[in-house]
Amino acid sequence: EIFKAKAGPASRFLPGKLATVKASILGLPERGKTYAGGVFAEELLENGIQTIVLDSVGVWYGLRLGANGKGRGYDIHIFGGEHGDLPLIPTAGAVLAETLVRTRKSAIIDTTGFATEAEQRRFMADFAETFYRLKMRNKSRVTLILEEADDWIPQMPETTELRMLGAFQRIARKGRNFGIGLLAISQRPQGVHKKVLNLSDVLFVFGISGKHERKAIREWTEYNEIDEDVRDKALGMLPGLKMGQCLVWAPRFGIFGVYAIRKKRTFAPAETQVSMHCSRLAAKWRRSACCSGLGAALSTASLR
Repeated sequence: EIFKAKAGPASRFLPGKLATVKASILGLPERGKTYAGGVFAEELLENGIQTIVLDSVGVWYGLRLGANGKGRGYDIHIFGGEHGDLPLIPTAGAVLAETLVRTRKSAIIDTTGFATEAEQRRFMADFAETFYRLKMRNKSRVTLILEEADDWIPQMPETTELRMLGAFQRIARKGRNFGIGLLAISQRPQGVHKKVLNLSDVLFVFGISGKHERKAIREWTEYNEIDEDVRDKALGMLPGLKMGQCLVWAPRFGIFGVYAIRKKRTFAPAETQVSMHCSRLAAKWRRSACCSGLGAALSTASLR
């Protein structure tokens, strides 16, 4: 379950169904977006569904720790960032994609260690293009979770972002045919490309009040031909949502209502609570490379 008890129609979101939907979690900072995404990931991992997180903020390592930051969480690989099993190299996106498609292992790809945005974009363009191409021939259920999705699928891309954006647009449009689901998380829905956002089967919307954010949600309702009365009711509800509450809107599944997200089973890092002890534990439980020779392959990629 993603929600607290008595979730009613929202209980239809079983892990198997979640795996290949396109969903978006939207809301203001510190309203529970990433927390909800973590709950989403827990349900997928608990049911053996491959889960790959593109983490541009460096907090998803908490999936490896228990809720109190001391025990063990899920056995998931981490690439890049402070807690990575192996570092990320800007030229190794294709290599990592090949490995994850072949092994079907879950992973967190932490991009906070890249020196420049150009390095990050190159890596992610190579990763997304290769991942999609290989999944066409190797179908299996997998969910990509895009933290700060406007980093990966920007509404107003720079020239150096076009290849990356095109790859993720292709995944959003056609990925379900090959078992790929997509969860986009953003505090700036107006910054997420509408060709991806409007394809969302499900919106999880936390407190939103800004006119640009509301406009983006309005455009989603228009694309999905939602009744104006229902749309206006929903937009009127958003500013009053409490911490941890979200409006769940899934026309395809006949779901519309406000729900509270259940408590996480794993650690939820925040700037005010992350301790050196938790960081050491995450490092202590680092996984070995998820296939023989991966470390060497990633290093070789730096020569390309």
